Amino acid sequence: MTSPTPAQATPTQTTPTQTTPASTKTPHVRVTPTKLADGRELFYFDDSKPYVSGAATRRLDDPRPLPDRAEPFPDPNSGAIQHPTGPEMRFDPLTGE
Repeated sequence: MTSPTPAQATPTQTTPTQTTPASTKTPHVRVTPTKLADGRELFYFDDSKPYVSGAATRRLDDPRPLPDRAEPFPDPNSGAIQHPTGPEMRFDPLTGE
């Protein structure tokens, strides 16, 4: 499965679920799933009254811009333009791989 591009990364509106202990009928935790701009999932576990009841909800969109991974960027310390090198293999001395 591939990650969505920034243009495709939109918040996912899903139905929150609520957990209810067997001994009571009132929910104690509301689980609200959403997706981050880079495609990772995020779950909010809320146990405070406005969120458990559904009167309030968390912000479900991730407005952070995602830069192009191949785009040059300024070094935060020197200000010099850096060019991404891409993925690299690492040697594991413990396994010899």
